[in-house]
Amino acid sequence: MQENLPINDYLMSPISSANAFSPEECQQLITWPSPNQQYGETLKQGSETETVKDLSIRHTLSKYIYPKADSAWIFERIRDFVLQMNQQYYKFQLDGFPSVQILEYPVNGFYRQHIDLSRGPLSRRKLSVIVSLSPAGAYSGGELQNMEGQVLPMAQGTMVIFPSYLAHQVTPVTQGSRHTLVTWILGAPFQ
Repeated sequence: MQENLPINDYLMSPISSANAFSPEECQQLITWPSPNQQYGETLKQGSETETVKDLSIRHTLSKYIYPKADSAWIFERIRDFVLQMNQQYYKFQLDGFPSVQILEYPVNGFYRQHIDLSRGPLSRRKLSVIVSLSPAGAYSGGELQNMEGQVLPMAQGTMVIFPSYLAHQVTPVTQGSRHTLVTWILGAPFQ
């Protein structure tokens, strides 16, 4: 009976698209004005709502962009690619995404291995999206790695999507500053 079941390896694979954003668009996102840039927070262990600043887990600066007239193009670009790839590969039930974050990893900035799916509001995350904004040579280190330690492609403008239950990490930045756009596509519970 088991031998006739389909193999679902695609559920463990990231998908990427080079040049999803132009160099000029990447620079615009890096310099996007934000009234409250802050050090990245993570959900407190065992909590559904309480966040904590713990620089042993994550050392980044983050700012949020919400859908408005001047940012609609960002959301449309991400939505169009994600919907196409989801329909072709993952086939998850998706609802959308309320915001994007621009992350800056300074020297010694990192995010240790983690998954983006968690408790409470984070339990709705289905797909993780990361767009590399920094041009080549802007930083050293800061590699995006999957759970096996393989480096995922992060040339400027590349968009990577993967199921939010997959472990990943960003290694410490050793020189310069690494900028990325991140968001999570939400949906109903997995069935």
